[in-house]
Amino acid sequence: MAIDWDRAGCTFVAGLAAASGLLSSGAGICWIGRLGINVVSWIKIGEWPKYAVFDFLHDVGLGLPHTDLVGLQKIIIWLGEQTALWLFFALAVGLYGSFMWIGMASASCFAEIERVRALDTRRQADEEEYSLEDLIAGKEPPKRSD
Repeated sequence: MAIDWDRAGCTFVAGLAAASGLLSSGAGICWIGRLGINVVSWIKIGEWPKYAVFDFLHDVGLGLPHTDLVGLQKIIIWLGEQTALWLFFALAVGLYGSFMWIGMASASCFAEIERVRALDTRRQADEEEYSLEDLIAGKEPPKRSD
């Protein structure tokens, strides 16, 4: 069985789209869950809990990145102090956008392969090819059956 490498590339891109769609769904579920926890806490005790990106990274076993560039480190610290609710929302929207973009690329890839193959089939069906040299020599183009 021969591998169709053109379709394999498009299938790989489609797989990337599916993976980003699943990650987008996971980030969306995390955002909804965290929003629900915050709303329930606010209703019960009247206070919106602060769950910072620092806390989230600590919970998953990661640390905040560190750099010797002072300005960049201040930005990293500021991002770490933000609420993780925004992080989940940004991840969900960003990954969903990449899912849509990669999915459209995959669909156009499959469509382009079909277009090129149909054109190749039509070219093979025609016995005469009309080249640039034929045009320069003044030959009449062959009559097409289209």
